[in-house]
Amino acid sequence: LVKAWEAIILEKKVLVISNTDSIITACVEFLRRMMSPLVIVNTYVPLLPLQLIETVDAPVPYLLGSNTKMLKDNVFDLSDTVVVDLDTRSVTQNINKSGKPETHASINLISRLTQEVNDVMVVPLGEWSQRATNAYPTHSPCSPFSEQGYVTRGAKVLQIFRKANLDLISARNCSVKAFWRRAAETTLMNAQNASN
Repeated sequence: LVKAWEAIILEKKVLVISNTDSIITACVEFLRRMMSPLVIVNTYVPLLPLQLIETVDAPVPYLLGSNTKMLKDNVFDLSDTVVVDLDTRSVTQNINKSGKPETHASINLISRLTQEVNDVMVVPLGEWSQRATNAYPTHSPCSPFSEQGYVTRGAKVLQIFRKANLDLISARNCSVKAFWRRAAETTLMNAQNASN
């Protein structure tokens, strides 16, 4: 999730693939929602129809979903594309051949987001053992394995990324010092603007 978020934030090409169309659509939509309150202005197609498969070769950033079978029948250059394979649970980013310097989010930001997402998504061992002994019935609404448990965790993950996006908008995590402001500086600037 964090690698895909980074690619979308940095306006790279992101292609989500799987053999199951319904999973592709849901995952691409989840990735789009992770960008809130930002709006994706790039090409966004949750599930490419066969007639539009050549969109994968577009020279502009995009967020696309495609069935793996459609890609195997065609030869596409995905060297500058971040490929999220849902079947193998992997994210592949090919080597930059353009000679342009690669842009990445800060390591601290990526590490923090990864830890926060893992804290939400990884079910503690005790809950797994309780499930195995039927102490946690899977149909119980309080079970982390119920539909409501998954929805709750999904909402928490969206909240993590929403906060990260707001931090980026307010330049709290910007690596360029000119864009970084302390809270006191922002308050002083707002007061000066209000008095003018």
